[in-house]
Amino acid sequence: MGSTENHAGIEREPVDEATSARPSGLKHVRPGSHAIRVKTFLERERKFTVPTDFQLPMGLGESIPKRAFTSTYFDTADYRLGHGGVTLRRRVEARSSVWQLKLPREEGRLELEWRGGRVHPPQPVKDLLVAWLRGSELAPIARLHTVRTRRRVNGDEGSRAEVVLDVVRVLGGRRVVRQFTEVEVELQEGDQAILDQVSSTLQEAGATLSSGRPKVFQALGLDFPHIPQPAEPSASTIEHLSARLAICVWDMLHHDPGTRLGDQPEELHQMRVAVRRFRSLLRAAKSLLEASWVTALRTELAWLGQVLGQVRELDVFIAQCHSDAAVLRPEERKAINRLLGRLSAERRKARTELAEALTSP
Repeated sequence: MGSTENHAGIEREPVDEATSARPSGLKHVRPGSHAIRVKTFLERERKFTVPTDFQLPMGLGESIPKRAFTSTYFDTADYRLGHGGVTLRRRVEARSSVWQLKLPREEGRLELEWRGGRVHPPQPVKDLLVAWLRGSELAPIARLHTVRTRRRVNGDEGSRAEVVLDVVRVLGGRRVVRQFTEVEVELQEGDQAILDQVSSTLQEAGATLSSGRPKVFQALGLDFPHIPQPAEPSASTIEHLSARLAICVWDMLHHDPGTRLGDQPEELHQMRVAVRRFRSLLRAAKSLLEASWVTALRTELAWLGQVLGQVRELDVFIAQCHSDAAVLRPEERKAINRLLGRLSAERRKARTELAEALTSP
């Protein structure tokens, strides 16, 4: 599919082509009962606050075609996704649209893309967000139009980054209600060294490293995400307990979409850790809480920990078998390969049971 050029000289690329150069994977995943085909990207970037008249420094990389697109963001009325640092948008570019979901990860943000649903988010999107939504409906919360100036910067040993200058217009109906400018540097290949080099050049030109808040939060003036913190040392016992429980709930919610997605065993492991920690805290603080509530909740957490544990144990066993197989002679690998086949079948069954458990009332 070719690109088109408008009268302003902006070359608008279809979204699937425009993102094809980024680190990506195309896979089938099955959150709940819906098999979906998605593109995934691990987004590693830095954002900078700049004046409205800021220009990218001369000599910083090579110019590549501009882009222009309109993004409609979705959330609940009380911003449940926003509180968790999760963003969901429908982006339209050159009459082509995709849904993009961004989930926070320790090493960056995981971005998932798929087509479908011209007005409402596709069902697989909502399936991944069950824990965050908790029955609330998604609705449009903001519409942003972005004109993006781009540079490609090549570094040592094949490293590559893309630098973009975004002029963002916040739309209210047919009016522009606000405008801001932002610079982003995204790592595409290689290690963090190229990000450091580009960041230094931008800061010398007057850019200021920002907190990295997504554009929609800036547009709406929202200070998200709200990550629970431990209580102050001088706080009461109840305040310490409340803070610790809030952190456990946050960790469960934070790792729930990744557990449903099933792309990284570590996501499931961290969710299981949060469940077990939550259950232990309730046991330790039982005398401070309503006993019947504690008993019922600990029973639910024990059940959830069990179904998570079945998959986790298989993940660990399979990983160990692969490690052991790597040092075996070819004739010795046949037996372990047969074992791996059986273990993989068991894991698929355990994943199915986990998906059913996570979607149960």
